[in-house]
Amino acid sequence: MKPQRENSSDQTGQVQTTSEGILLVFKRLPLLRLLFGSIFITIFVIIGFDTLAPIYIRDVLSQSQQFFGLSIGLVGLGTVGISFMLMSRKRTTNPWKDLILGLILLATIPAGLAIGTILSADWLMSSLMAVVCLLGGIGVGLINIQSGTLLQTLSPAAVLGRMSGLYQSTAVTGQLLGILITPLLVPGILSMGVFFMAGATIILLISIFTLTSLHGKIQAIEVTI
Repeated sequence: MKPQRENSSDQTGQVQTTSEGILLVFKRLPLLRLLFGSIFITIFVIIGFDTLAPIYIRDVLSQSQQFFGLSIGLVGLGTVGISFMLMSRKRTTNPWKDLILGLILLATIPAGLAIGTILSADWLMSSLMAVVCLLGGIGVGLINIQSGTLLQTLSPAAVLGRMSGLYQSTAVTGQLLGILITPLLVPGILSMGVFFMAGATIILLISIFTLTSLHGKIQAIEVTI
């Protein structure tokens, strides 16, 4: 009978934890709020220059669809490459550090696109875009993998499924808002170059804010990859 009472007590505790609700989970876990906010703003910005990339390649770089395909391939190459490196890494690391590095590398894409709008040599513009697509792909891989790691690490076990669903909803919301708002800003309010530079600045500010918000907490979460 005693094991049954302990088991019942554990189940009751789990139900109570679940019934606390998502809002209370966010209230108690500031690092989880930081993760969700950073990812939402980052995806909102990413979809902006992702939407404008085909127009940029056609009108600014005067390149064909083959170059557009090459750019996508370089982003994918960077993502796959860093994913393999993370899986092969044996030492203990902190996912926050990788996430911040990923944000910085991702910012090179809109920064490179903004710089490309003021360059005169077509070959230099195209080469710059190829480089930043590869670097940005590495950043995307770091962000995707380590944000998932942090979500599982920070979320209470009783509400992990709900937090995962909310995380996906947050990402989709950022995408939809970016798709809707970007055409309203460019070119009516902002030029393409200014828009890209603003996107790079926002992502860099997110990385700085994330780093400063962690303070001494960056050593609090360590996982073995």
